[in-house]
Amino acid sequence: MAGIAVGMEGGIVEAAVAEPLVVEAEAARAAGGTAVEEKTDRPNVIRLKPLPTLPRKYLEGGICLRANRGSNLTGALGGWYCRTGMVVDCHVHVSACTPENGEMSEALQNSPAFRFMRWRLKIEGYDANAERQIAQKLKDTLEETPELDAAVILAFDGVYNRDGKLDPSLTHLHVKNDYVVELSRRNQKMLFGASVNPYRKDAVEELERCIKAGAVLLKWLPVTQDFDPSNEKCIPIYEMLAHYKLPLLCHTGGEKSLPVLDMGVADPALLEPALKRGVTVIAAHCGTRSSANEHDYVPTFVRMAKEYENLYGDTAALDLPTRSYAWETVLNDPVVRSKLVHGSDWPIPAFPPVSHLSWAEAFHLLRDANWMRRDVHIKQSLGLGMDYWNRGATLLRLPSTDRDIPIDPAPHGMA
Repeated sequence: MAGIAVGMEGGIVEAAVAEPLVVEAEAARAAGGTAVEEKTDRPNVIRLKPLPTLPRKYLEGGICLRANRGSNLTGALGGWYCRTGMVVDCHVHVSACTPENGEMSEALQNSPAFRFMRWRLKIEGYDANAERQIAQKLKDTLEETPELDAAVILAFDGVYNRDGKLDPSLTHLHVKNDYVVELSRRNQKMLFGASVNPYRKDAVEELERCIKAGAVLLKWLPVTQDFDPSNEKCIPIYEMLAHYKLPLLCHTGGEKSLPVLDMGVADPALLEPALKRGVTVIAAHCGTRSSANEHDYVPTFVRMAKEYENLYGDTAALDLPTRSYAWETVLNDPVVRSKLVHGSDWPIPAFPPVSHLSWAEAFHLLRDANWMRRDVHIKQSLGLGMDYWNRGATLLRLPSTDRDIPIDPAPHGMA
Protein backbone atom coordinates (compact mmCIF):
# COMPACT_ATOMS: atom_id res chain seq x y z
CA MET A 1 0.00 0.00 0.00
CA ALA A 2 1.57 3.29 -1.06
CA GLY A 3 2.14 5.88 1.62
CA ILE A 4 0.92 3.98 4.67
CA ALA A 5 2.11 1.20 6.93
CA VAL A 6 -0.24 -0.13 9.57
CA GLY A 7 0.69 -1.89 12.78
CA MET A 8 -1.19 -2.93 15.89
CA GLU A 9 -0.29 -2.20 19.49
CA GLY A 10 -2.69 -3.48 22.13
CA GLY A 11 -5.62 -3.51 19.73
CA ILE A 12 -5.03 0.09 18.60
CA VAL A 13 -3.97 0.70 15.03
CA GLU A 14 -1.00 2.92 14.27
CA ALA A 15 -0.39 4.19 10.77
CA ALA A 16 2.95 5.54 9.55
CA VAL A 17 2.31 7.90 6.65
CA ALA A 18 4.63 9.28 4.03
CA GLU A 19 2.73 12.56 3.94
CA PRO A 20 -0.19 14.11 5.86
CA LEU A 21 -3.12 11.76 5.49
CA VAL A 22 -6.47 11.44 7.21
CA VAL A 23 -7.18 7.75 7.65
CA GLU A 24 -9.78 5.79 9.56
CA ALA A 25 -8.98 2.19 10.48
CA GLU A 26 -9.70 -0.69 12.80
CA ALA A 27 -7.76 -3.71 13.93
CA ALA A 28 -8.97 -7.23 13.36
CA ARG A 29 -11.01 -8.77 16.14
CA ALA A 30 -11.07 -5.52 18.10
CA ALA A 31 -14.30 -4.21 19.58
CA GLY A 32 -15.47 -3.20 16.12
CA GLY A 33 -15.82 0.20 14.58
CA THR A 34 -14.23 2.91 12.54
CA ALA A 35 -11.46 4.93 14.09
CA VAL A 36 -10.43 8.53 14.66
CA GLU A 37 -7.01 10.05 14.24
CA GLU A 38 -4.94 10.73 17.33
CA LYS A 39 -1.51 12.35 17.16
CA THR A 40 1.53 10.61 18.62
CA ASP A 41 4.93 11.90 19.71
CA ARG A 42 6.57 10.25 16.70
CA PRO A 43 6.88 12.14 13.40
CA ASN A 44 4.48 11.04 10.66
CA VAL A 45 2.77 8.48 12.88
CA ILE A 46 -0.92 8.68 13.73
CA ARG A 47 -2.86 6.49 16.14
CA LEU A 48 -6.30 5.23 15.18
CA LYS A 49 -8.80 4.57 17.97
CA PRO A 50 -11.83 2.30 17.46
CA LEU A 51 -15.41 3.46 17.40
CA PRO A 52 -18.29 0.92 17.41
CA THR A 53 -19.75 1.22 13.93
CA LEU A 54 -18.00 -1.18 11.55
CA PRO A 55 -19.67 -4.62 11.25
CA ARG A 56 -17.50 -7.39 12.68
CA LYS A 57 -17.66 -9.46 9.49
CA TYR A 58 -15.25 -7.03 7.85
CA LEU A 59 -12.73 -7.39 10.66
CA GLU A 60 -12.12 -11.14 10.95
CA GLY A 61 -8.45 -11.45 10.20
CA GLY A 62 -8.01 -8.12 8.43
CA ILE A 63 -7.80 -4.38 8.90
CA CYS A 64 -10.34 -1.99 7.41
CA LEU A 65 -9.22 1.42 6.23
CA ARG A 66 -10.90 4.54 4.94
CA ALA A 67 -9.03 7.35 3.27
CA ASN A 68 -10.32 10.79 2.37
CA ARG A 69 -10.47 11.89 -1.25
CA GLY A 70 -7.13 13.09 -2.50
CA SER A 71 -5.06 10.89 -0.21
CA ASN A 72 -2.23 8.72 -1.45
CA LEU A 73 -3.86 5.53 -0.20
CA THR A 74 -3.89 3.56 -3.43
CA GLY A 75 -7.34 3.24 -4.95
CA ALA A 76 -9.20 4.65 -1.96
CA LEU A 77 -11.10 7.78 -2.88
CA GLY A 78 -13.37 8.28 0.05
CA GLY A 79 -14.36 4.57 0.08
CA TRP A 80 -13.79 1.72 2.47
CA TYR A 81 -11.05 -0.83 1.82
CA CYS A 82 -10.06 -3.90 3.77
CA ARG A 83 -6.38 -4.75 4.11
CA THR A 84 -5.83 -8.49 3.85
CA GLY A 85 -3.34 -11.09 2.74
CA MET A 86 -3.45 -12.94 -0.58
CA VAL A 87 -6.93 -14.12 -1.61
CA VAL A 88 -7.11 -17.28 -3.75
CA ASP A 89 -9.91 -19.28 -5.32
CA CYS A 90 -8.58 -22.83 -4.90
CA HIS A 91 -11.13 -24.56 -7.16
CA VAL A 92 -11.50 -23.37 -10.78
CA HIS A 93 -11.93 -25.59 -13.84
CA VAL A 94 -10.95 -25.28 -17.48
CA SER A 95 -11.69 -27.51 -20.47
CA ALA A 96 -9.53 -28.68 -23.35
CA CYS A 97 -10.78 -29.42 -26.85
CA THR A 98 -7.64 -30.45 -28.75
CA PRO A 99 -5.75 -33.76 -28.52
CA GLU A 100 -2.52 -32.12 -27.41
CA ASN A 101 -4.25 -30.50 -24.43
CA GLY A 102 -6.98 -32.98 -23.53
CA GLU A 103 -10.43 -34.11 -24.56
CA MET A 104 -14.11 -34.13 -23.70
CA SER A 105 -16.38 -37.02 -24.60
CA GLU A 106 -19.31 -36.48 -26.94
CA ALA A 107 -21.65 -37.54 -24.15
CA LEU A 108 -20.28 -34.83 -21.88
CA GLN A 109 -20.40 -32.20 -24.62
CA ASN A 110 -24.09 -32.91 -25.11
CA SER A 111 -25.02 -33.14 -21.43
CA PRO A 112 -27.52 -30.52 -20.18
CA ALA A 113 -25.03 -29.06 -17.68
CA PHE A 114 -22.28 -28.49 -20.24
CA ARG A 115 -24.63 -27.26 -22.94
CA PHE A 116 -25.99 -24.68 -20.49
CA MET A 117 -22.52 -23.52 -19.43
CA ARG A 118 -21.32 -23.24 -23.03
CA TRP A 119 -24.43 -21.25 -23.96
CA ARG A 120 -24.13 -18.98 -20.94
CA LEU A 121 -20.41 -18.37 -21.49
CA LYS A 122 -20.94 -17.89 -25.25
CA ILE A 123 -18.58 -20.72 -26.24
CA GLU A 124 -19.18 -21.96 -29.78
CA GLY A 125 -18.23 -25.36 -31.16
CA TYR A 126 -15.73 -27.89 -29.88
CA ASP A 127 -12.37 -27.28 -31.51
CA ALA A 128 -9.16 -25.28 -31.13
CA ASN A 129 -11.10 -22.03 -31.41
CA ALA A 130 -13.48 -23.10 -28.64
CA GLU A 131 -10.49 -24.00 -26.46
CA ARG A 132 -9.08 -20.50 -26.98
CA GLN A 133 -12.49 -18.98 -26.18
CA ILE A 134 -12.68 -20.91 -22.90
CA ALA A 135 -9.17 -19.85 -21.89
CA GLN A 136 -9.92 -16.22 -22.77
CA LYS A 137 -13.21 -16.29 -20.88
CA LEU A 138 -11.42 -17.64 -17.82
CA LYS A 139 -8.75 -14.94 -18.10
CA ASP A 140 -11.36 -12.17 -18.49
CA THR A 141 -13.43 -13.51 -15.59
CA LEU A 142 -10.42 -13.48 -13.29
CA GLU A 143 -9.34 -10.00 -14.35
CA GLU A 144 -12.89 -8.75 -13.70
CA THR A 145 -12.80 -10.18 -10.17
CA PRO A 146 -10.50 -7.76 -8.32
CA GLU A 147 -11.35 -9.39 -4.99
CA LEU A 148 -9.15 -12.34 -6.01
CA ASP A 149 -5.38 -12.24 -6.33
CA ALA A 150 -5.25 -15.63 -8.05
CA ALA A 151 -7.12 -18.83 -8.79
CA VAL A 152 -5.93 -22.42 -8.91
CA ILE A 153 -6.74 -23.76 -12.38
CA LEU A 154 -7.29 -27.48 -12.20
CA ALA A 155 -5.98 -30.08 -14.60
CA PHE A 156 -8.08 -33.24 -14.80
CA ASP A 157 -6.56 -36.66 -15.34
CA GLY A 158 -8.42 -39.46 -17.07
CA VAL A 159 -9.54 -42.94 -16.01
CA TYR A 160 -6.91 -45.69 -15.89
CA ASN A 161 -7.41 -49.44 -16.00
CA ARG A 162 -5.92 -51.81 -13.47
CA ASP A 163 -2.80 -52.13 -15.66
CA GLY A 164 -2.17 -48.42 -15.24
CA LYS A 165 -3.08 -47.46 -18.81
CA LEU A 166 -5.43 -44.66 -19.85
CA ASP A 167 -8.93 -45.93 -20.66
CA PRO A 168 -10.38 -43.57 -23.31
CA SER A 169 -13.75 -45.33 -23.27
CA LEU A 170 -14.36 -44.28 -19.65
CA THR A 171 -12.58 -40.92 -19.75
CA HIS A 172 -15.18 -38.21 -20.26
CA LEU A 173 -13.00 -35.23 -19.32
CA HIS A 174 -9.24 -34.95 -19.68
CA VAL A 175 -7.29 -31.73 -19.17
CA LYS A 176 -3.58 -32.40 -19.38
CA ASN A 177 -1.18 -31.03 -16.79
CA ASP A 178 1.05 -29.42 -19.43
CA TYR A 179 -1.87 -27.37 -20.73
CA VAL A 180 -2.60 -25.89 -17.31
CA VAL A 181 1.12 -25.29 -16.75
CA GLU A 182 1.15 -23.25 -19.97
CA LEU A 183 -1.98 -21.30 -18.96
CA SER A 184 -0.46 -20.45 -15.59
CA ARG A 185 2.77 -19.26 -17.19
CA ARG A 186 0.87 -16.95 -19.53
CA ASN A 187 -1.49 -15.53 -16.91
CA GLN A 188 -0.31 -13.95 -13.67
CA LYS A 189 -3.53 -14.70 -11.77
CA MET A 190 -3.57 -18.40 -12.66
CA LEU A 191 -1.90 -21.05 -10.50
CA PHE A 192 -1.25 -24.64 -11.57
CA GLY A 193 -3.40 -27.31 -9.93
CA ALA A 194 -2.09 -30.73 -10.99
CA SER A 195 -4.17 -33.87 -11.47
CA VAL A 196 -2.63 -37.34 -11.34
CA ASN A 197 -4.73 -40.49 -11.14
CA PRO A 198 -2.98 -42.71 -8.56
CA TYR A 199 -3.77 -45.82 -10.61
CA ARG A 200 -1.68 -44.71 -13.60
CA LYS A 201 1.55 -46.64 -14.04
CA ASP A 202 3.77 -43.56 -13.82
CA ALA A 203 1.76 -41.76 -11.08
CA VAL A 204 4.72 -40.97 -8.80
CA GLU A 205 6.89 -39.79 -11.67
CA GLU A 206 4.10 -37.61 -13.08
CA LEU A 207 3.39 -36.04 -9.70
CA GLU A 208 7.06 -35.26 -9.19
CA ARG A 209 7.20 -33.70 -12.65
CA CYS A 210 4.18 -31.55 -11.82
CA ILE A 211 5.69 -30.41 -8.52
CA LYS A 212 8.83 -29.32 -10.36
CA ALA A 213 6.59 -27.46 -12.84
CA GLY A 214 5.11 -25.39 -10.00
CA ALA A 215 1.96 -27.24 -8.91
CA VAL A 216 0.37 -25.70 -5.80
CA LEU A 217 -1.95 -28.65 -5.10
CA LEU A 218 -3.10 -32.03 -6.41
CA LYS A 219 -6.74 -32.41 -7.52
CA TRP A 220 -8.73 -35.65 -7.42
CA LEU A 221 -12.31 -36.50 -8.31
CA PRO A 222 -12.47 -40.21 -7.42
CA VAL A 223 -16.12 -40.80 -8.34
CA THR A 224 -15.38 -39.78 -11.94
CA GLN A 225 -11.72 -40.81 -12.21
CA ASP A 226 -12.70 -44.24 -10.85
CA PHE A 227 -10.30 -44.95 -7.98
CA ASP A 228 -10.48 -45.50 -4.24
CA PRO A 229 -8.48 -42.99 -2.12
CA SER A 230 -7.99 -45.69 0.53
CA ASN A 231 -6.40 -48.12 -1.94
CA GLU A 232 -2.77 -49.01 -1.25
CA LYS A 233 -1.84 -47.64 -4.70
CA CYS A 234 -2.42 -44.17 -3.25
CA ILE A 235 0.15 -44.57 -0.45
CA PRO A 236 3.22 -43.52 -2.53
CA ILE A 237 1.28 -40.43 -3.63
CA TYR A 238 0.45 -39.55 -0.02
CA GLU A 239 4.06 -39.97 1.01
CA MET A 240 5.20 -37.64 -1.76
CA LEU A 241 2.53 -35.06 -0.93
CA ALA A 242 3.55 -35.11 2.73
CA HIS A 243 7.23 -34.81 1.82
CA TYR A 244 6.68 -31.80 -0.44
CA LYS A 245 3.92 -30.33 1.76
CA LEU A 246 1.61 -30.22 -1.27
CA PRO A 247 -2.11 -30.12 -0.39
CA LEU A 248 -4.60 -32.60 -1.81
CA LEU A 249 -7.91 -31.15 -3.03
CA CYS A 250 -10.23 -34.14 -3.24
CA HIS A 251 -13.89 -34.20 -4.23
CA THR A 252 -16.23 -35.49 -1.54
CA GLY A 253 -19.98 -36.00 -1.70
CA GLY A 254 -22.31 -36.01 -4.67
CA GLU A 255 -21.60 -35.19 -8.30
CA LYS A 256 -23.90 -34.20 -11.17
CA SER A 257 -21.79 -32.22 -13.67
CA LEU A 258 -19.58 -35.17 -14.66
CA PRO A 259 -20.41 -38.85 -15.15
CA VAL A 260 -20.14 -40.90 -11.95
CA LEU A 261 -18.40 -44.27 -12.26
CA ASP A 262 -18.33 -45.21 -8.58
CA MET A 263 -20.41 -43.29 -6.03
CA GLY A 264 -19.01 -45.48 -3.28
CA VAL A 265 -15.74 -43.48 -3.20
CA ALA A 266 -17.41 -40.16 -2.33
CA ASP A 267 -16.95 -40.72 1.42
CA PRO A 268 -14.46 -38.34 3.14
CA ALA A 269 -13.54 -41.20 5.50
CA LEU A 270 -11.62 -42.80 2.62
CA LEU A 271 -9.10 -39.96 2.95
CA GLU A 272 -7.95 -41.05 6.39
CA PRO A 273 -4.80 -42.80 5.03
CA ALA A 274 -3.70 -39.43 3.63
CA LEU A 275 -4.54 -37.55 6.83
CA LYS A 276 -2.69 -40.08 9.00
CA ARG A 277 0.42 -39.58 6.88
CA GLY A 278 0.35 -35.82 7.44
CA VAL A 279 -1.07 -34.70 4.09
CA THR A 280 -3.01 -31.43 4.14
CA VAL A 281 -6.36 -32.46 2.68
CA ILE A 282 -9.04 -30.07 1.40
CA ALA A 283 -12.35 -31.92 1.11
CA ALA A 284 -14.01 -30.27 -1.88
CA HIS A 285 -17.69 -29.43 -1.27
CA CYS A 286 -17.46 -30.49 2.42
CA GLY A 287 -19.13 -33.81 1.63
CA THR A 288 -22.40 -32.24 0.43
CA ARG A 289 -24.87 -34.14 -1.70
CA SER A 290 -25.71 -32.80 -5.17
CA SER A 291 -29.27 -34.13 -5.18
CA ALA A 292 -31.83 -35.12 -2.58
CA ASN A 293 -31.48 -38.86 -3.22
CA GLU A 294 -27.73 -38.99 -2.52
CA HIS A 295 -26.03 -39.81 0.76
CA ASP A 296 -25.09 -36.78 2.85
CA TYR A 297 -21.46 -36.87 3.98
CA VAL A 298 -21.49 -33.49 5.73
CA PRO A 299 -21.74 -35.13 9.20
CA THR A 300 -18.69 -37.26 8.34
CA PHE A 301 -16.78 -34.19 7.19
CA VAL A 302 -17.71 -32.28 10.36
CA ARG A 303 -16.54 -35.14 12.57
CA MET A 304 -13.27 -35.52 10.70
CA ALA A 305 -12.59 -31.77 10.59
CA LYS A 306 -12.64 -31.81 14.38
CA GLU A 307 -10.57 -34.99 14.61
CA TYR A 308 -7.84 -34.11 12.10
CA GLU A 309 -6.02 -30.80 12.29
CA ASN A 310 -4.89 -31.18 8.67
CA LEU A 311 -8.40 -31.60 7.18
CA TYR A 312 -10.14 -28.61 5.61
CA GLY A 313 -13.15 -28.16 3.35
CA ASP A 314 -13.66 -25.88 0.39
CA THR A 315 -16.88 -24.01 -0.33
CA ALA A 316 -16.90 -24.81 -4.05
CA ALA A 317 -20.46 -25.07 -5.41
CA LEU A 318 -22.02 -24.56 -1.96
CA ASP A 319 -24.01 -21.75 -3.61
CA LEU A 320 -25.92 -24.32 -5.66
CA PRO A 321 -29.45 -24.88 -4.31
CA THR A 322 -28.74 -28.61 -3.93
CA ARG A 323 -25.69 -28.01 -1.72
CA SER A 324 -26.54 -24.77 0.10
CA TYR A 325 -28.27 -26.68 2.90
CA ALA A 326 -24.77 -27.15 4.38
CA TRP A 327 -24.24 -23.45 5.11
CA GLU A 328 -26.26 -23.76 8.32
CA THR A 329 -23.82 -26.35 9.65
CA VAL A 330 -20.47 -25.07 8.41
CA LEU A 331 -21.09 -21.43 9.33
CA ASN A 332 -22.45 -22.06 12.83
CA ASP A 333 -19.89 -24.60 14.04
CA PRO A 334 -16.81 -22.55 15.11
CA VAL A 335 -14.33 -25.38 14.50
CA VAL A 336 -15.68 -26.22 11.05
CA ARG A 337 -15.93 -22.56 10.09
CA SER A 338 -12.24 -22.18 10.93
CA LYS A 339 -11.49 -24.98 8.43
CA LEU A 340 -13.27 -23.47 5.40
CA VAL A 341 -11.27 -22.60 2.28
CA HIS A 342 -12.51 -20.43 -0.57
CA GLY A 343 -13.39 -22.16 -3.82
CA SER A 344 -15.98 -21.35 -6.49
CA ASP A 345 -16.03 -24.43 -8.79
CA TRP A 346 -16.22 -22.02 -11.76
CA PRO A 347 -17.75 -22.34 -14.36
CA ILE A 348 -20.45 -23.82 -12.13
CA PRO A 349 -22.92 -20.93 -11.53
CA ALA A 350 -23.42 -19.37 -8.09
CA PHE A 351 -26.90 -18.72 -6.65
CA PRO A 352 -27.46 -16.70 -3.45
CA PRO A 353 -28.91 -18.94 -0.70
CA VAL A 354 -32.21 -17.33 0.23
CA SER A 355 -32.20 -19.41 3.41
CA HIS A 356 -29.47 -17.09 4.69
CA LEU A 357 -29.94 -13.91 2.65
CA SER A 358 -32.97 -11.74 2.04
CA TRP A 359 -34.73 -11.88 -1.31
CA ALA A 360 -33.61 -8.30 -1.96
CA GLU A 361 -29.96 -9.25 -1.37
CA ALA A 362 -30.35 -12.33 -3.54
CA PHE A 363 -31.80 -10.41 -6.48
CA HIS A 364 -29.07 -7.78 -6.17
CA LEU A 365 -26.36 -10.45 -6.26
CA LEU A 366 -27.95 -12.30 -9.18
CA ARG A 367 -27.55 -9.21 -11.35
CA ASP A 368 -23.80 -9.85 -11.55
CA ALA A 369 -23.15 -11.83 -14.75
CA ASN A 370 -19.62 -12.75 -13.64
CA TRP A 371 -20.22 -16.03 -11.77
CA MET A 372 -16.82 -16.04 -10.09
CA ARG A 373 -17.23 -12.49 -8.78
CA ARG A 374 -20.84 -13.24 -7.80
CA ASP A 375 -19.62 -16.21 -5.76
CA VAL A 376 -17.20 -13.94 -3.88
CA HIS A 377 -19.92 -11.40 -3.13
CA ILE A 378 -22.34 -14.09 -1.94
CA LYS A 379 -19.78 -15.40 0.52
CA GLN A 380 -18.94 -11.89 1.69
CA SER A 381 -22.67 -11.38 2.31
CA LEU A 382 -22.75 -14.59 4.35
CA GLY A 383 -20.25 -12.98 6.71
CA LEU A 384 -17.15 -15.01 5.93
CA GLY A 385 -14.25 -12.94 7.23
CA MET A 386 -10.67 -12.31 6.28
CA ASP A 387 -9.39 -15.47 7.96
CA TYR A 388 -11.50 -17.44 5.48
CA TRP A 389 -10.31 -15.46 2.46
CA ASN A 390 -6.64 -15.82 3.44
CA ARG A 391 -6.71 -19.50 4.42
CA GLY A 392 -6.23 -20.88 0.91
CA ALA A 393 -3.01 -18.93 0.35
CA THR A 394 -1.74 -20.09 3.74
CA LEU A 395 -2.41 -23.76 3.00
CA LEU A 396 -0.85 -23.46 -0.45
CA ARG A 397 2.19 -21.77 1.15
CA LEU A 398 1.99 -18.86 -1.27
CA PRO A 399 4.15 -15.77 -0.73
CA SER A 400 2.75 -13.43 1.91
CA THR A 401 1.50 -10.12 0.58
CA ASP A 402 -0.79 -7.36 1.75
CA ARG A 403 -3.50 -6.01 -0.50
CA ASP A 404 -6.56 -3.77 -0.24
CA ILE A 405 -9.97 -4.96 -1.38
CA PRO A 406 -12.94 -2.62 -1.71
CA ILE A 407 -15.94 -3.13 0.55
CA ASP A 408 -18.75 -2.56 -1.90
CA PRO A 409 -21.32 -1.55 -1.01
CA ALA A 410 -19.91 0.26 2.01
CA PRO A 411 -21.14 -0.92 5.41
CA HIS A 412 -24.35 0.77 6.53
CA GLY A 413 -23.82 4.31 7.69
CA MET A 414 -20.23 4.49 6.45
CA ALA A 415 -20.51 5.66 2.85
